[in-house]
Amino acid sequence: ETELKQELNQITPRLNKLKSVFDPNKIQQELTALESEMQNPDIWTDNSKVSKIGQQIKDKKEILEKLGIKYNLIEL
Repeated sequence: ETELKQELNQITPRLNKLKSVFDPNKIQQELTALESEMQNPDIWTDNSKVSKIGQQIKDKKEILEKLGIKYNLIEL
């Protein structure tokens, strides 16, 4: 248990740096805005825009998921 805490203490600064670069609140706000944009019926006339926004939504969800896992480690 002590060894694990020591290892976590060693990686915590790197994880905190990631947290400052990848601000989950900002990413969530961007995700919400993109999802709202997808609710606009006019967007569905532009397939390339729908595809681009769909990919951005997918990417942001993946980032949030990965960050959540790392942040849970920090809080141990």
